[in-house]
Amino acid sequence: MESLLVLLALIAIPLSPVGAAVVVLVVLMTDRARRQALREAPALFDEVFDGREKAEITVHHTSAPREVVEQGARERGYRLVSESSPSSSGAVHRLVFERVPPV
Repeated sequence: MESLLVLLALIAIPLSPVGAAVVVLVVLMTDRARRQALREAPALFDEVFDGREKAEITVHHTSAPREVVEQGARERGYRLVSESSPSSSGAVHRLVFERVPPV
């Protein structure tokens, strides 16, 4: 969070007061959405990784981070088999997982 505030300050300095306020608001809203996504992640993972052979999930700036999604998938018996970046910025990734057969 501290590095986020430093980055925010560097972005907001050259902006007008209104522009700076908008930047602050967007960053705070994004951070709030990310924290909520992390709280809700276990329930989402239980729903997505429910035993089907293939499962897909999209990761973006307000979702649980990719590392958290991959860990949740591993804990539920899935492995990452492919990914794509549907957005031109590459900030959105669709992750495809396969169920690992029990041994």
